[in-house]
Amino acid sequence: MNTLIIPPHHSLIEEIIPHLKGVGRDYSSNMVVFPGKRPSHFLRKTLARRLKGSFIPPVILSMDEFVDHVYETLMSQIDTKYNENSRGILHRMNTMSGETPDLFSGEIRLGQPRRKLETIDAVAILYDIQKKSSSPLGGDSFLTPDNFFPVGLKIYKDIEELYIEKINPYLVKEIESFVEEGIPGQTVKRLQSLSYFYGEFYKDIETRNFSTRSLRYRTTSENIDETELNHFQQIIFAGFFALTKSEKILFRKMFSWSNTLFLFQDGTGIKERLSDLGINMESQEGEDAKQEIHFYRSPDTHGQVFGLSRILKADLENNVPIDERTVVVLPSSETLFPLLRQGLSALDEDSYNISLGYPLHRTPVFGFLNNLMDLIISMDGERVYIPDYLKFVLHPYTKNIYLNGSAETTRILFHTLEEDMTKQKTKTFSTLSEIENNGDLFIKIMDRIPSEIEITEEQMKGHLKNIHSNTIEKFLKFKNIHDFAVKCTDLLIYVFHTSTARLHPLFYPYSEAFIQALDTISRSLMKDVSFAKNISYFALFKKYIMTCHTPFEGTPIRGLQVLGFLETRNLLFDRVFILDVNEETIPDTKKEDTL
Repeated sequence: MNTLIIPPHHSLIEEIIPHLKGVGRDYSSNMVVFPGKRPSHFLRKTLARRLKGSFIPPVILSMDEFVDHVYETLMSQIDTKYNENSRGILHRMNTMSGETPDLFSGEIRLGQPRRKLETIDAVAILYDIQKKSSSPLGGDSFLTPDNFFPVGLKIYKDIEELYIEKINPYLVKEIESFVEEGIPGQTVKRLQSLSYFYGEFYKDIETRNFSTRSLRYRTTSENIDETELNHFQQIIFAGFFALTKSEKILFRKMFSWSNTLFLFQDGTGIKERLSDLGINMESQEGEDAKQEIHFYRSPDTHGQVFGLSRILKADLENNVPIDERTVVVLPSSETLFPLLRQGLSALDEDSYNISLGYPLHRTPVFGFLNNLMDLIISMDGERVYIPDYLKFVLHPYTKNIYLNGSAETTRILFHTLEEDMTKQKTKTFSTLSEIENNGDLFIKIMDRIPSEIEITEEQMKGHLKNIHSNTIEKFLKFKNIHDFAVKCTDLLIYVFHTSTARLHPLFYPYSEAFIQALDTISRSLMKDVSFAKNISYFALFKKYIMTCHTPFEGTPIRGLQVLGFLETRNLLFDRVFILDVNEETIPDTKKEDTL
């Protein structure tokens, strides 16, 4: 068994390099698998420093990428072998596990799902199952897609966890036979509903030729011996700790491979984890690395950020290096922008790197779309609710739409409109036509236009109508979810091309992430669903966006590292600053485990 345990204060990256088998500067015959993606950057940089020049790197994958690679390889092998001898391969695939084949035994068979499901597609399939059920979950409460979506997300998470842990559906369904007392009747019913979704979902995706992350893990773990990976001289799995049952099966099978090495790092709980894999870990001897730990108390998040800023400024004054060996860890992404604006203000933008996922619902792009949706929801027939209308038109993306190459006239237009409307306190609703044809309003607007700007009243009216038609009026009616997603995309493209929005910091990556999410919605299995009310489209959109993040990417290993909590896995730093070390953040006790 090729297994090494390294001390906790040793660098995992440095420990990997001696085990790579290269020919000159060519390391492509090696594969290195980490739990996540980030260590790959550090491994390549460390190799470059040692070799002091260019080289061909190993194949470096995260565990998810490794499973996808093996799964796709396995499926192509099945297709090839089936073409050669379809009947023989079918028999072998159904018997190679030594168990009676069934849906939950994990064996590969012809027609195995291929394309990986997006989360929204998985929820769409679960919704179809919900509608077909004789006793749907929640009775009549979750019979529309927008109401079912948040419940569907939880169900999908739960059944994926059950599937990757190789739990049979009947164990969930028969839970009451194991605990006759102590579980309320309604809870037992919900567990039985979960077992129904669990059983039906994987049957459904098999017939539709889909796959999920858990299905790929189980397929790979059960059939890793069928995969041809012997062209790699060395396969190294490094830095793993908590393993699912599917991963444990995969590791046990690969322990016997002559070209595979497993590197584990000593630490609390590792002995028990390795015992599950059949590895008896001997006590590690050696001195612990000397560490200094300092705790700082502040009244709020900004106090923490300013405290960090003072430390970094002092380091700069004392010529203390602030490089990739220093990391700022953000367990909560909400701290990122205060950190950027105040905490890192003493550093040049090129002297730090940010790599973490930022929630889309906290971006200005979401605020812009949300303002428009709130406006549509609050309308009374054709009349807009004036406070919501003003909130939308005064958003920086709206009030800075260009007219004749300048955004100044649009700002004058909407701020004059705001002043006029707020004076009429008794009037709370107005049609767009009334606003567009308000002669007194446009007289005031024209009086405020600087003399050097040549523009007529008719041009100003046309400009306002054009803004209304490309924003509010487009959102008054939708054919289906596909149409809704396309119109949202068109709106963001319109704002990008016709306003100063693209000059705003981070608008481009945020809008790109939104357009990718909208594209996923427009192509999803829900794309043909129609709602009677606009609020249902908006509710579904908001619930989906709450699950989406945009990668806040920078140059991977240049300067001070700003990372999320999980991004620090397997990496060793000289200095670590962790913000938000408060209860409910570390650990995140707000999360609820539905199982």
